[in-house]
Amino acid sequence: MSIRNQLVVISLTALAGVTPPVMAQADSSAASRNREILAQVDSFFAHPFSRSLGRAVLTAASDRADVMVSLQPGLMPWMCYDDRPAELKTLNGILTLGYLAGDMRSQLQSGKKGDDPQAALRGILAAYSSIQLRVPNYSVPEIERWKQATENGQMARLADSLVQHPPRSCTKRPLRLTGPVTLSPSDTL
Repeated sequence: MSIRNQLVVISLTALAGVTPPVMAQADSSAASRNREILAQVDSFFAHPFSRSLGRAVLTAASDRADVMVSLQPGLMPWMCYDDRPAELKTLNGILTLGYLAGDMRSQLQSGKKGDDPQAALRGILAAYSSIQLRVPNYSVPEIERWKQATENGQMARLADSLVQHPPRSCTKRPLRLTGPVTLSPSDTL
């Protein structure tokens, strides 16, 4: 399945303020050339519940010739949960868009086409933090462990490990929530 088809499948299940994740110093010519889409990515991180920004990230990740994002199962544990309510699918979609936006942002800044698992992880963590500001009881245990590892300075090692040793299967399991998840109508993507 092509990345475009994978992204379309994800967008059908759930489309999509924090400061954009800190990234490595950009190649100024690549960053200048990609200023408009980088501004949209930054806006997405500031407003991850925005439908239009979520669609812009999704479209750019799938249509741009200078970007290649391969979805790595080890970096997407939320896909293994049996989340049926639309609200949870929306939140999971925002995490996926955070993954895409983080990985894409790194490539557009550096001018180097190819996956950047650390940047994807930073994007996921930024999206997760933003979600928790609005829905504090939304929790993905794996991401909670990633936050701790990152705080301990282990992001590079963690990202490499998650990509090199992905889970062999994705057993559906219930998401651990403490109370109901409610989103306002403007939050649903």
